[in-house]
This record gives sequence, C-alpha cells and structure tokens, in this order.
Amino acid sequence: MRFLIVFLALSGPAFAQEKTCADAMCPADNGEFALHLPHPSDCTKFCKCDWGQAYEFSCPGELHFNADLQVCDWPEAAQCEAEDKK
Repeated sequence: MRFLIVFLALSGPAFAQEKTCADAMCPADNGEFALHLPHPSDCTKFCKCDWGQAYEFSCPGELHFNADLQVCDWPEAAQCEAEDKK
C-alpha cells in the first residue's frame, strides 16, 4: 500500500502537466483544407481539427510533425518546438 501511495504522489504531477490535443485551439468552422496543428508536448504527434474539435494522430516511425508543411517529416527538417521532442 505504501508503494502505491508513493507512486501516485510522484507520478501525479507528471500526468497533470502533460498537454494534449484538447489544449489545441481549433477554429469552429472547417476550411477548404484540413488544419493540422503541432501536438503541444510531443513532436511525434499532431492534432487534426474538425469543426472545432482536435483529434490526436501519430507520425509513423521516427518522424516528427512539420508545422510549416503540415506533414510528418524527418526530425531535422521538422524543427519541432514541443516540450518533449522524443
């Protein structure tokens, strides 16, 4: 029981600080093309907006999301600025 309490005490702040696509600011209306936003805390993921709601997707393999091109790209080209670059 003590182990569980210690684990929760130590891991709680880590879980609370992780940002998700729910934090993304998606426009209420869809445009002509899909809007992809960088994941706020993970370079290997991105958020796809759909009528104001953001959905999380992962890039394949070791690729990072390139916000300028809105595609998954090589890490050197993507120049990710997320908190956890992985």
